[in-house]
Amino acid sequence: MTDKHYNTTEIAAINNNTCTIEEKIAFLEHIAQCTPCAELFAASLAEQLVEVPFKKPNPIRQLQILHQRKVNQYLYNAKILLATVAAVALVFTVPTQYNLSHLLSKTTSKPQTSITAVQKYQRFFSSVSKKINQIEVKQHDEKKEK
Repeated sequence: MTDKHYNTTEIAAINNNTCTIEEKIAFLEHIAQCTPCAELFAASLAEQLVEVPFKKPNPIRQLQILHQRKVNQYLYNAKILLATVAAVALVFTVPTQYNLSHLLSKTTSKPQTSITAVQKYQRFFSSVSKKINQIEVKQHDEKKEK
């Protein structure tokens, strides 16, 4: 370590890039070993720093985001409920639509099919699905307008 310490004008020259590369290298090697010069250099850099203002979160926007998340969760839950109800309805209606007694007897009669119940469920679930899609489109359009 050298006995020479850098003064503020020499450090300012290094900060302003008015010195040679060799002088910069020598200075960096010096402050790696010299605590007083390193502290002086850090202090000169601290003067150049600009304080970033703290931006407070907008409570109204946070409430809007929270509300939108809840609405999205409700729509998701409605879709899951609709799918569950449709699956349960199909499980209970499909076996009753076919006369399976021909499988048990030795006769080869054609199974009787009744698709009116399935058609009713399909109409119901498609109308509910369309309603959910309309709500989602409306929300999407409202979001675009904001």
